[in-house]
Parts: sequence; structure tokens; C-alpha cells
Amino acid sequence: MFTRPPFLRRAPLWGLTLLALALALALSWARHQSWIVPARSHEVRPTTGAIERRASGAPLLPAVYLDADGLYWLRYARDVLSGSALRVRHAAQDNVPAGREVHWSSPLPWSLALAAKLRAPLAGVPAAGLLASTAVWLNPLFFGLFLIGTAGILSRRLGPWTAGFLVLALACLPPVHKDFSAARIDHHGLVDVFSLWMPLLLLGGLDGLRADASSARRWFVAAGVAGGLGLWLQASLQLIVVAAALAALFLRSVLAPVGAAPEEDEAARCWRAWAVAGALVSLAVYLLEYFPAHLGLRLEVNHPLYALAWWGATESSLQIRRMRRAGRFSTRRVAVLLAGLLPALLTAGLIARGGERFFLLSSPLLRRIHAQIGEFAPLLALFQGSARWSLLYLFGLLPFVALGGLPLLVSRRIPAPTKTGLGLAFASALLAAVLCLRHVRYASLLALALWAAAAAGLLALEAGAFSRRWKSAVLGALAVGCGLAGGVEFRQARAALEQPLAQTGLRSQIILRDVARELAGLPGFAGSRVLCGYDEAPALQAFADVATTGGLYWENLAGLRAATLVFSATDDAEARRVLAERGMGWIVLNGTPRSVAAWTFNRRGAVDEAAVRASLAFRLATRSGVPSWLEQIPFDRLPLATLGSFVVYRVIPETAGPPDTAATAPR
Repeated sequence: MFTRPPFLRRAPLWGLTLLALALALALSWARHQSWIVPARSHEVRPTTGAIERRASGAPLLPAVYLDADGLYWLRYARDVLSGSALRVRHAAQDNVPAGREVHWSSPLPWSLALAAKLRAPLAGVPAAGLLASTAVWLNPLFFGLFLIGTAGILSRRLGPWTAGFLVLALACLPPVHKDFSAARIDHHGLVDVFSLWMPLLLLGGLDGLRADASSARRWFVAAGVAGGLGLWLQASLQLIVVAAALAALFLRSVLAPVGAAPEEDEAARCWRAWAVAGALVSLAVYLLEYFPAHLGLRLEVNHPLYALAWWGATESSLQIRRMRRAGRFSTRRVAVLLAGLLPALLTAGLIARGGERFFLLSSPLLRRIHAQIGEFAPLLALFQGSARWSLLYLFGLLPFVALGGLPLLVSRRIPAPTKTGLGLAFASALLAAVLCLRHVRYASLLALALWAAAAAGLLALEAGAFSRRWKSAVLGALAVGCGLAGGVEFRQARAALEQPLAQTGLRSQIILRDVARELAGLPGFAGSRVLCGYDEAPALQAFADVATTGGLYWENLAGLRAATLVFSATDDAEARRVLAERGMGWIVLNGTPRSVAAWTFNRRGAVDEAAVRASLAFRLATRSGVPSWLEQIPFDRLPLATLGSFVVYRVIPETAGPPDTAATAPR
């Protein structure tokens, strides 16, 4: 009897993966053509405020990106290329004059620098000159590798058609595709890779426990490695995924019936291997990132306490399982259980009670600023009335597929390890849904968790030997979801290519860039120290070559406090003292009423009309009651800034003492 070779049996998988790659490449090209290309060839006309194409043959302008983080990542990559810092740990352009710490992980700057270096010999141009043009294609490359790697993982546990439709569904998820966008130079795409691969590898390992226990352990180890790398890239997101896996393990230990001893022992060894691998990788990359000069107790990022908490919580759950099997408690096992929980309890206590000493994100000032930022808004607040049908565009039919898999948790046909995988997937999806309903910034995490729940359901259907019609129904739902999301994505991409730039989000970024270039032409502005808002800081730093008080990052809390203190000040002497201490020579203020009122809210936690009108920001914006030590730059010298509602003042110098960045400020 003729047996098809393996590559033919897997042809549907790789065919659908190629389709997914083509889809991803087409959308990346469309984003590049509708954002990067117009940004470099268009500018704001100071006479009309319209965005128009530059004259033929004019030099290309600097690119702008979906968010300002890309400007910082490129700066860090330039530092790597210059050899000044392989691991960038300090940003002099924020929180002047002292600068601020940098805790962003290094893989993205290393990748950006390496890609530019590899391209340099072919282009005959120094790598630094190729950095920006190379960087925009790095995320699409990562996305392609992500899809291929995911297809390879799925091929080990699922049939070719099932795995292929899952890969296609992954490529069609808009929140995920945005993270890998050509116009978004950021690490969010890399974070997504390990946020998905850790639970996916765990699902494969749990599925393997019912057939081949020896190979299952390798899957668990791989999952631990993925989790440890995820902690390196962004601990705040990866900890959510790890916590969901630990919750599934705990529930299994407490609720699942006690099975045969050999099977239980092998499962325990696999879970321990997962935790040990994850903890060791987390510790190794922590040392790679910070050793020897930057070790510290900063719990906003990867830290050995998280590795210990992961390992310890796993051991505690396994001890519960052992005590249930033995039918009795023992002093030694209870001691191990409590010792395993100690790192997690200590970490939680430091975050809750230590405040800003260990966890700057607990600052009330940062929480007030976050309350005004779109990505921290609740998900449903973005979709009012009939627009809530747009949620189908974000997640396709994955929520319905995930909910449809819930009855499998009580099916007797599903093996216990596979049920644990289902529980893990549903715990991840539930936790991500709660977070996303509170903050839309978790939309990609929820999309990935729902996709993993669909994969877990399909694994359960195969493990339980259900009829093909059930699997066909799930694949049909995935196909319809792909059509919905992919169709809307292509329609939006086409609209972006045809839409006037003045009606897109690109307009505000171009205005900021061109205002910064205009200000750089003022005598004495370039290379100076500027007080400005956190929205304007990245553009001024990148395109006017100045240092400011303020990028919007938790490491820059001191700089944000200084800006808040000055702009919300009702006492001009207080404002001048802070400016003098930091050697600030210029003030650039967004004079819109909303921006002006935000400074008072940031300081007080409420918008008091009298306090707003008395604030320095209000007086600068309305040009009334301006202190005599500030000189306004006339509007006719700054047409672009005037069109953008910016007011600009030069600080008249005075004799000042030594800089002191620890000035009192709103908390």
C-alpha cells in the first residue's frame, strides 16, 4: 500500500502557513506604504497647515512611527553600533541633568544593530545610516519566523489541516499583527512570541504525557525556556502567563482525582523541569542584562525573585499533590510547601508595602498620567453602541470557540493531562480578559490566550477521539473568523493607502517632527535643555537634538515630577527654582485646554478650575501673567508651532546653585 512521504502529508499545513506569510507580508507592505513612505516624503506647510508632498528630488525626511517608543529603540541601537554601550542602562536625554536609568531589555537593540551591520556591506553605507530604513522590516521578519515556528510546534501534535488553520488564524489577529507592524519599532512582537510559545509548548507537553512521557519532559523544558526568555523581554506580561499556568497546576493538585503513582510521578517531574528551566533561564538573562554594575531590587522588570517565586510556587503545588496521594500531612512536606510560597509572598509584600523603593509603577503620579492615556482605557470604552460589533474584528470567532470548549473539561473521554492543558488555556484567557476589560493594552495578550484556548480544545477533541464533525465545526469557525478579521484588515489597509494624510493618525506625528525641526532652527535651541510635556519629549529629543525632563517611562519618574511641578505651579518662585536647579533654558508647551488642565490633574488628582487658571501652564498658554524671567518667542517666528497649538518661551538665565534632581515634587 502506498504511503505518502511526511512532507506530502504535511503539505496542507505548510500551504496554509505560506498563505499566512503572504497575508502578513502584504499587510506589512501596505502599512509601510501608508505610513513610512508618506512620512519621509511629506511635510507640514506652515502657511496652511496642510500636509503636502515635498518637491521632487528633495532629501527624504526622518521617519516617524506608530508610537514614540521607536525613537528611543533606535537611539539605543545607535549606542550599540557606536560601541558606547552594549547594554544601554542610561538615557541622558531624559530627566536632565542627571538622566534616567534604562531597564528595557537588550534583544531588540541588538537585533536592530545586527540587521544594519549585515546590510551595510551590501549597501556600501555605514550601518548607522541604514538603521532606520532597516528597522522597519525587522518586525515583519520576526512575524514570519513566529508563524513558521508556531507551525513547527503544532505539526508535532495536530493534523496538518488543523495546524494550518490555526496558523492562518494567528496571522489574521489584528492586535497581534499591529505588534509586528512595519510602522511600529518596538519589542511588543517579541513579547508576543514567548507569551504564546510558553503555553503552547506546555499544551504539547501535557498532551504527550498520555502517550510518550519521556518526550513530554522535553516539551516542558522548552516551555520553561520560553517563559524565562519572556520574563527577560517584558516581565509584566510574561508573569501573567506564568501565573495562569501555576493556577492550572494548583487546581489540578487540589481538585483532580489521584491517579496511578507512575503517571503522577512523571507529571511531577515534568512540571518541576518546567519551573527549574524557566527559573534558571530567567536568572541567566538577568545576569546577562545587569551584571555586574546594575544589579538592584527593581521589580518592574525581570528579577531573581520572580524566578524563585515561579520555582517555589511549582514545588508548593506538587507538595499538595503528594500529600493528597499520601492521604496525610507531614511536617516536612508542609515546610516545603510554605518555603515554596515564601518568595512569592516576599515579592508581593515588597510591591505592596515597599512602594516606589522597589516598584515605581505604584506612584500616584504615574497612575494619574496613565488614566489619561488611550492604551490604559477599558476595552469596552472604545466600542460604544453598534461599534461593539468591532470586537469581532479584534478577536474573530475565537471567544466563541474558546467558550465552546468549556464542556470538554467535564468530559470523561478527555485524559487528565489534556484536561489540565484545557484548564491552563482557559485560566490564561480568563485572566487576560479581566485585564483587557480594564486596559485595552492587553488586547494582544487576550487574542493570543483565546487562540491558545482554541488550540487546547482541538487537542482535546483529538485526545478524546471525537468524531470529525466537531473538529470540522471548530475549523469552520476559525475560517470564518479569518475571513472577518482578514477582510477588515485588508479593507483598512486599502483605505489607508487612499485616504488623505490629514485624516490619519500620521498627521499628528508629522506635525511633532516638523515642529521639532522648526524649533531646532532657533538660535541656542539645539543642544539645550527643554522643559516640555511627555508627548512632545521624544520628538524634540530625536529631531531637535535637545534633552528634556521627560519621556513617559516609569524609570523617568523624577523627570515627570519636575515637569508636573513647574507646569502646575501657582508659585512662580517654585517653578523658577526647579528650572534653575536643572539648567533648563527653554519651555515648550502644548497650549490646548485639555493638555493644560492635565498638569493640574497630575499633581492634585482632580481638575480644580481655579487651580488650573492659576497654574503656570495656563498663564503660558494664554500669555497672561507670564513671569518676567520668561521671554516668549513671537508667533511669526514659529508658524508650525503656532499651527500645532505650541507656545515657546526662553528662560532668562540667573545664577543657580549645583543641580539637584531630588527636588521636592508631587507624589
